[in-house]
Amino acid sequence: MSNKDYTALSDDELEKAAADDEPAALYEKGRRMLADKDIAGARKFLTLGSVLGDRNAHAALAGIYEEEDNFEEAYELYALAYAKGSDEVLPRLAKLLMRTDRELGIEILKTNAADGNIDCLKELVATLSGEKEKKELKFWQAKLDALQPAAPDGTAE
Repeated sequence: MSNKDYTALSDDELEKAAADDEPAALYEKGRRMLADKDIAGARKFLTLGSVLGDRNAHAALAGIYEEEDNFEEAYELYALAYAKGSDEVLPRLAKLLMRTDRELGIEILKTNAADGNIDCLKELVATLSGEKEKKELKFWQAKLDALQPAAPDGTAE
């Protein structure tokens, strides 16, 4: 696998790289199709990229399955992406896990939020916002506020 940045390629150049079954090129082609709302085309290229082991393709394809309420397939793909080093999928993985084991999903968010994963911290605060116990929410909200830079208007971004 190459470390080439396919985002800068023209569509024609990307087409050639994807034809060579380069996983990252397949992901980028799928990502572009997804941005253009071509879900069927995106699924094709993301599936190929995923089969060839691209963690970004795993995550993007998982997002499609999640949108379609195919939570089992989405969970498996997010788990693959995470196993390959994609920490940014942890909040999605934990949220899907909460569908069957809420306590474990929240524990995953807490553990990773405590380790500084801001995306897990945001998801944890959003999850706890609906809870009756507000003391814990205040604790995690304070951590989030401390990590988020202030916007020019003084609010958190």
